[in-house]
Amino acid sequence: ILDFMFLAKLPVQSTTSLRHLKEAHQQFHDNKLVFVNLGICKNFCIPKLHAL
Repeated sequence: ILDFMFLAKLPVQSTTSLRHLKEAHQQFHDNKLVFVNLGICKNFCIPKLHAL
């Protein structure tokens, strides 16, 4: 999520930075599912996460 936040705060976005932003967003969601699938947590109910 830190990669996403860092990229989102760049002063200027380019096609390349937007592609990296999308990849960071997808990677975060893919990685969070590992915790759910392993039974470590039942869900990811993080306040304001929906804003991403």
